[in-house]
Amino acid sequence: MMYPSSVIAVASRNADLPQPIAGVTANFSNSVFFQEEASFEKSLGYSAKLCIHPSQIPWTHNLLDPSELEIVWANTIIDATRKSHAVQINGIMIDRQVIERAKKILDRVTRQKTVAQ
Repeated sequence: MMYPSSVIAVASRNADLPQPIAGVTANFSNSVFFQEEASFEKSLGYSAKLCIHPSQIPWTHNLLDPSELEIVWANTIIDATRKSHAVQINGIMIDRQVIERAKKILDRVTRQKTVAQ
C-alpha cells in the first residue's frame, strides 16, 4: 500500500487540498503495529487516521497530534519570519514552504484547542 498511499498524499498536496486521512488498522489490539503503521502514514503526509476501536483513539492522538517539539519549532519559525521572510535559523534558510508548514502546525493546535472546549 506504500505506492497508492504516497500518490494520495502527493496528489492532495499538489491540488492544495487538506492532508489526507489514513484508513483503519484492523488489528486494534496491537498498539505497536498500530503505531508503526500510523507513523509511516504520518511520514507520508497524512494528518488523521480512521479508528475502528476506542483503544485506537489515544494512540492516534499521541502519534498524529503535533508534539511539543514541533510546536516550539513552529513558533520559532513564525516569530523569526514576522518582519522578514529572508531569514536563517541555525544555519538553515527558511523558505515559504517551511513557513507554511509551521503555520499548519499552529493552526492544527488551535483547532484542537477549540474542539476540546
